[in-house]
Amino acid sequence: MKDLTGKRFGKLVVIKRSGSDKHKNATWLCKCDCGNETIVSGIYLRQGETRSCGCLQRKVVREAKTTHGLSKTRLYRVWAGIKNRCYNPKAENYKYYGAKGVTMCDEWKNDFLSFRDWALNNGYDESAKTQVCTIDRIDCGKSYSPNNCRIANHVTQCNNQTSNRIFTYNETSKSMAEWARVFGIKYTTLRARIRRGIPFDKAIKK
Repeated sequence: MKDLTGKRFGKLVVIKRSGSDKHKNATWLCKCDCGNETIVSGIYLRQGETRSCGCLQRKVVREAKTTHGLSKTRLYRVWAGIKNRCYNPKAENYKYYGAKGVTMCDEWKNDFLSFRDWALNNGYDESAKTQVCTIDRIDCGKSYSPNNCRIANHVTQCNNQTSNRIFTYNETSKSMAEWARVFGIKYTTLRARIRRGIPFDKAIKK
């Protein structure tokens, strides 16, 4: 058996023999450049399969995720949030999106920069106040894609929700929230009246 003590393999320097693995191969206690110690099979060291305590792989993954240097921007958080509610069953709003078959097109799902370019070219303003600029699906039954999304303010987005009830008054159709603003009534007040069975033409009166 060749003594590996003191030899360097990538970011690892062998300190001493540690024992043997389940295949009876010699294992070695190594110190990584990051300060951590780890036990590695001599075979993995000599073949170059293990070159750090694991920090090197974590660094590669981290850099791969942030190559564009935009991971802390507002649009990146928006993009990540959409993916989360579409694909993560543990996400708070997954039941309204992923569970109903709402997804993100491959063009956006696999490439944040593509999503960012579309948003900026279609009027998204990262400096706008919260809820003034949002990514809204035109057809709530379809997924997130360039052909089914638009930049909208929070009011437009709320009016587009599938949970909204549409009422027609004087041959004009609007959502309950829009009618509440038209007649200067609190939305919660109008909703409560409707739920109590009050006819719409009376419910909108102050």
